[in-house]
Amino acid sequence: MADGILKVGTITNSAGSGNITIGSGVTVNVNRPAFMAYQGSDLNVSDDTVTKVPIDTEIFDTDSAFDTSNYKFTIPTGGDGKYFFHGSVCPEDYSAHTMYYCQIELHKNGTKVKQNFFNTKDGSTNIGFFPLTLSYEDDAVAGDYYELFGLSGGATAARFDAGGSTEKRGIFGGYKLGA
Repeated sequence: MADGILKVGTITNSAGSGNITIGSGVTVNVNRPAFMAYQGSDLNVSDDTVTKVPIDTEIFDTDSAFDTSNYKFTIPTGGDGKYFFHGSVCPEDYSAHTMYYCQIELHKNGTKVKQNFFNTKDGSTNIGFFPLTLSYEDDAVAGDYYELFGLSGGATAARFDAGGSTEKRGIFGGYKLGA
């Protein structure tokens, strides 16, 4: 079949059951588009201010849909479907260790859709840094975009700690679910 669509209910081998073999050179596009990127360097931030995490270094990007200049993933044309996203950020008070709350947010088209946070409640217990993670599934259409944000609260000297190229504390990734 050349340049067409094959729709079948069941695929079996020549014996009528068992495994089939996909020949070399054939690409199976499952869970695409997909991307994974990380924060390449620390970023000093204003205390108690939601700030976009500078995810600027790609590990992979199957469809060139992640923008390392604007730190966002945009659903490409033909990429409509359900997606799974995950991310992490490491808010830190690198000076006095007075931070007592922090959060991570995922935004879709400029609006927060998922948040995770840590709060010591009364501020009497302060921390130096606290890695936060989140995951989220969402229905998306071409043109929708996703960005990762963070916040450090109560910090004397706030930043998002990158952790270096081996630890990768600030990460953002995602992929389309299904075939």
